[in-house]
Amino acid sequence: MTCIRNQARILSASLLLMFTGNLSLFSQGITTGTISGSVVDAQGALIAGAHVVILETSTGVQVGLESNESGAFAARSLPAGTYKVTISHDGFSALSVEKVVVTAGGDTALGQEHLAIGSSTTMVEVTGGTSAMLQTDQSQITTSIPTEAIQSLPVNGRLDNLISLSPGTVKAHDGGGGSPSNGDSYSINGQRSLSNNFELDGQANNDNYSGGPQVIFQNSDAIKEVQVISSNFSAQYGRNMGGVINYITKNGTNSYHGTAYEYYIGSFLNSIPNANKTTLNGYCAPGQTPAANACKAAAVPRFNDNRFGGTAGGRILRDKLWYFGGLNLERTRKGQSASSSSVATPTPAGLATLHSALPTNNAVNALINQGPYGISAGNPVPVGTKTYQTFTVGTQTVSNVEFANVQRFIPAVYNDQDYIGRLDYQPYASDHFFIRYIYQKQSNTALGGIIPTGYFYNKPQTAHSIGGDWTHTFSPSWVNQLRYSFQQNKLAQEGGTQANCLAANQNACTSSVGISGSVGYGYGNGSITSRIQKVTQVQDNATWAHGRHLVSFGGDFTYQNSPTVFLSNYTGVFTFTSFANYLNNVGTVNLSDGNPLLPFKEPDFSLYVQDDFKIMPSLTLNLGLRYEFFGQAINLLHDRSVAQQTGSKPFWDTNLPLSQTTYPYTPPRWKNYQPRLGFAYNPAGLTSLVVRGAYSIQFDPSVYVIFLNNSASAPVINLGTVTCSASITCISAAGATAAETRSQLLQYIPEGAGINPNTRNLTNSPPNFQNPYVQTFQLGLQYSVKRLATVTAAYVSNRTSKQFQSLNANPYLLDVANAFPSIIAPSALCSDTAAGSVDNGRLKCGSSNVRQRANTAFSEYNGLQTSFQTQNYHGVTAFVNYMFSKTISNGDSLGPVTAGTSTPSYSSTAFAQNPLDTDRAERGVADISFPNVFSFGIVYTVPAAHFDKSWINRAINGFTVSPAYSYNGGQRWTPIQSYASAVGGTTDNTSSYCDKSFAAAWITWDSCRPILSNKKAPIGVVGIYVADPTSTVSTGGTGYYNYSSSNYYNSSNLSCTPGSDPTCLKKLDKPIAATDAHYIYNNRTIARMIGNPFGGVSRAPEVGQKFSNLDLAIEKTTPINEHLSTKLYLNIFNVTNTNFLGTPDAFITDTTFASNGYNSGYYGGATGVAANSVPASRYIQLGGKIVF
Repeated sequence: MTCIRNQARILSASLLLMFTGNLSLFSQGITTGTISGSVVDAQGALIAGAHVVILETSTGVQVGLESNESGAFAARSLPAGTYKVTISHDGFSALSVEKVVVTAGGDTALGQEHLAIGSSTTMVEVTGGTSAMLQTDQSQITTSIPTEAIQSLPVNGRLDNLISLSPGTVKAHDGGGGSPSNGDSYSINGQRSLSNNFELDGQANNDNYSGGPQVIFQNSDAIKEVQVISSNFSAQYGRNMGGVINYITKNGTNSYHGTAYEYYIGSFLNSIPNANKTTLNGYCAPGQTPAANACKAAAVPRFNDNRFGGTAGGRILRDKLWYFGGLNLERTRKGQSASSSSVATPTPAGLATLHSALPTNNAVNALINQGPYGISAGNPVPVGTKTYQTFTVGTQTVSNVEFANVQRFIPAVYNDQDYIGRLDYQPYASDHFFIRYIYQKQSNTALGGIIPTGYFYNKPQTAHSIGGDWTHTFSPSWVNQLRYSFQQNKLAQEGGTQANCLAANQNACTSSVGISGSVGYGYGNGSITSRIQKVTQVQDNATWAHGRHLVSFGGDFTYQNSPTVFLSNYTGVFTFTSFANYLNNVGTVNLSDGNPLLPFKEPDFSLYVQDDFKIMPSLTLNLGLRYEFFGQAINLLHDRSVAQQTGSKPFWDTNLPLSQTTYPYTPPRWKNYQPRLGFAYNPAGLTSLVVRGAYSIQFDPSVYVIFLNNSASAPVINLGTVTCSASITCISAAGATAAETRSQLLQYIPEGAGINPNTRNLTNSPPNFQNPYVQTFQLGLQYSVKRLATVTAAYVSNRTSKQFQSLNANPYLLDVANAFPSIIAPSALCSDTAAGSVDNGRLKCGSSNVRQRANTAFSEYNGLQTSFQTQNYHGVTAFVNYMFSKTISNGDSLGPVTAGTSTPSYSSTAFAQNPLDTDRAERGVADISFPNVFSFGIVYTVPAAHFDKSWINRAINGFTVSPAYSYNGGQRWTPIQSYASAVGGTTDNTSSYCDKSFAAAWITWDSCRPILSNKKAPIGVVGIYVADPTSTVSTGGTGYYNYSSSNYYNSSNLSCTPGSDPTCLKKLDKPIAATDAHYIYNNRTIARMIGNPFGGVSRAPEVGQKFSNLDLAIEKTTPINEHLSTKLYLNIFNVTNTNFLGTPDAFITDTTFASNGYNSGYYGGATGVAANSVPASRYIQLGGKIVF
């Protein structure tokens, strides 16, 4: 109650201050800028009282002010756009400065403007430059990408790609904590990709689940500017440790204007995907033919993408009221290859045989009705070699059951529609209003699931975004901006195979049925889900100029309402170790009891103040302080578990204290203070140079993916395992839908008296769970070349603390203690050996496996960031960046980052090898550390040539060439091993000393990593040391052997299950020397030899493939008349046809270990864009546009 009262008091005080005009709420995004300068005479003497008129040329809106006693003037809170500045004073000729560009959050510093003695009726015109590229009074690093570059660069509506044009930015690929739910993933200043703050018109546009934008707006013609603030933010900005990415939408003007466009990609202009050229995928090698060599001919898959739409804007009342609107529609159709299973299942003939012999067998009937052939979508057919198997079911034998792999074809369909409408109103010179609405609807058919089984789901998404503000100028020195926004995003994974299988109706979904060695069926565990994120935000920003001080202050109140539907194991997860066991009802079912609806709610607010103090004409100090409060949405889990345990149907023994049977309460953090200190020095004798430095603290919000994982564990839910038996029939006679599964089996999940949640696998966060923060230092130079180009170099360093990390919080260490008592003594562990005990040999008594998300990670970044920018210099607008950097951390992700389905690829591992040392021992180069990063985006308007014939001029003039290029060094990745080797024999040979039960519960591979033996040996050579004096598992007894699947699997029985099938394995028969192997499997035998149970390689020691991608846009503009022109586009993506496959297969026992497979998720397939926004092959886009 005390915390609630404190929140109420602070919120009330904040609102009171906002509405009294003395304090405003949060300037998280700034959509306006400033024009500043000083007026002097020909000798440089200051001129006070000069009249300055600033005119927005497209709307006719003007602002009038006078220079102060120091000759200085500044017009603030000007909407981004192009202005004309007129300066006059009695006794001097008037001066007109044309084409002055204001960018969001920027100060266009005109410097000293000289008035010549003469008549005030005489006008002198000069060009003011293009924009505020030289920032003389700010320490933060900002990149503003103008309209012309947005429309000309080859981004195909993917505006996120423009982020790479700012210094300190690099694609995170499959590192950095995982990819956002929406958009691409970028690391800025060494931060995880989840740490960026996205905004629309300066208002919140963030997906709180796992980062990225809520609304992915793709209409380039409706965006005026993309602003990226990459380092040392002013106090106005918060909520993130990475960068701020702000999309500024266009507004209407006094002239009627607009566009109509269409862009088309068709397979007839595309190159053959690299995956369709390799023999690894069954395609013909050069000189081979399908008829002679039983291979597939290389071909370009069918692909069509149409993106079309337009914009329109103009005036409703001249100089007063303007409108702007637009739409963008996209239709993508892919010619998919047939999807085939890797294992067999009964064919229709085999199902008929089973049904004839076993007409009342529940498993057979469920397989017929709900199995692969029970789903007609995609026309499933048997493929490959047919086999015939015999099964004994009870006392009955069923022979000649036909089996074969199954294949089906499901087309992938993508539709997107974006609409935008905006009104701007300026009733008086002192007031400006705007309101904007965006609607987006996307649909993806067959986006996920397992296609051969027939169980795929769709991904519909609908978003609404409303934003508006009121800017009021009280005086030339006092401006206030009041802002409101509401945004709602609904995203689901549902439908598809079963149209009525919805997140809100999961009882209609087929349960997940897994059958070892055969094709299973049903939706994957936890795959049917949905979430709605509603964000209401009130902001207010005020600026007050007084003497040499420019004081900004304000704040924000944000309310997030995020109802989510998610509960793993809700539909039931069946596991059968063989098809015979499936028929005989011998298996298990994991089933959870709980409410899948999670109505997360979070109130946040912040306050800030900043004084930009011009201590002298050449030196500005930026002195700011920010305060942020983040509500603890995670406390929903506490409240729900308390209500459940104190209600009429408690999950756990009520004799246990609530502290053991409920989720812990997480108190809010009240001390998120963030100083922002900086300086900008513009020497009087060298006005083209700025030296800047800064120090800042910034906080990150929590990501809700942590909360969802924690919600699917005891004590919040009751997850249990039911063992099928003669008295418990697992597959219902009515089938394997969730409704039937829950109705029949939920009663067997133990609950109530005698049940302790701590005996289950737990996922939680500690009570001191809090927000990560970063301390950033910066020192740099910026030099302006004749106000037309800037060169910037900066050293940026930061230290991140309290970052999220996944831990094994209650490891089993008894075997370690017995073998290595110097690391931990057996007496330090629990010693409960009673039957049913779960804590024997663990650190914390009374609990079993505990996966914990805590604030124990750190990172350190050091980088040299350089950039060159010019805007419209002799027709060239360019953004060129180079970064040399290194990031050190002790953890890069919360969980596995999987880059493929059948060939997984992992850039990092989430859990430490040694659970007793998750800090120092895990310190290493981060998976988002790329030593060399280079990028450029250039827009070049080819100079016009002039001939006597007008038609010749039209034909050869009007060309714009725009290349965009990105490069980074290879991504770091970590080799991993299975938690149980397949060689057989004793535990010393088959297991490491890491916690096997934890690995089996949470990560599916070993926390221990392989041992680096000889880094000069070929990386594909992996060894294993076995203690085998009787040659039980090897041909030569104790020693080192080559260890890969080709050396221990019986090639005639590759579909077997090691440990349960004696014909599965063969003896190790390739002895090697230790120095022959690059890595050695980390088992207990070799751990004792080296004297360290956790002696595996450090995190991310290997470096993957370099990334290099060049895109090119060629634009031809042809004027029809003064108000109408046409544009033709030829856009080439992946010009060099580079085959980027991401990080390689990281499992040391795979035959493809350390190689890049074509079935990686980083390979886009067909044409289009892969998961990391890299085209699968070179493809060409044709486009046309009408501009009026």
